Amino acid sequence: MIEQNSNWTIIDIVTHTDQIKTLHLKASGERPSFVAGQYLTVKLPGFSPVEGKAYSISSAPYEETVTLTVKKIGNFSSAILEKQIGDTLLTSLPYGFFYPDREDVGELIFIAAGIGITPFVSILKQLTKVGDARPRTLLCSNQTVKEAFFVNSLALLPELNIVSCITREAVTSPHLFGRITPGLILDQVKNIETATFFLCGSIHFTKDLWQALRQIGVKSEQIYTEGFF
Repeated sequence: MIEQNSNWTIIDIVTHTDQIKTLHLKASGERPSFVAGQYLTVKLPGFSPVEGKAYSISSAPYEETVTLTVKKIGNFSSAILEKQIGDTLLTSLPYGFFYPDREDVGELIFIAAGIGITPFVSILKQLTKVGDARPRTLLCSNQTVKEAFFVNSLALLPELNIVSCITREAVTSPHLFGRITPGLILDQVKNIETATFFLCGSIHFTKDLWQALRQIGVKSEQIYTEGFF
């Protein structure tokens, strides 16, 4: 099977912190369709891994441009962040299965660490756009308030419960100081037996939270994970 790729032009860049930027992309030709929660594998010739690295799409399908929000972690992400408006980017077609199913009829609980919030930004915007009636809660953890920049825009979405945790600086409302704990999660969930949980962050974060949820009685089939590396 021949692998299909997409070519994009960077038409805007938003700098959130000295480590994080959002790239607005315009497709060369017809824009490939995608489902909120999917990702693009960015391919950079001369960089390892040669097969590219996956970055979740942080825009919703209904929005005009496709966006990738990238944090500087290593050489690969650094090379992406060095690109300028007008530069091109080669990616795979959108892919992935990290999103709520229609069968998930209970509460939807999204738990993110750092840049792991990106697929949830897309999902939550899309659920609001289509009028999805399921209760939704987002718990997100960041080291600083500045890194929690998505919280402000998501707070504008109706009927979304947001719990923002900051771990490395003193904070005031609406943020909480400290990490996401099983007790904090339980405080936000009305019915743990019917809720569906989505975890996204580092491999270490998703593994620890998966184990914590299992220990408080959440069944494995209620938990979906996506780890960043």
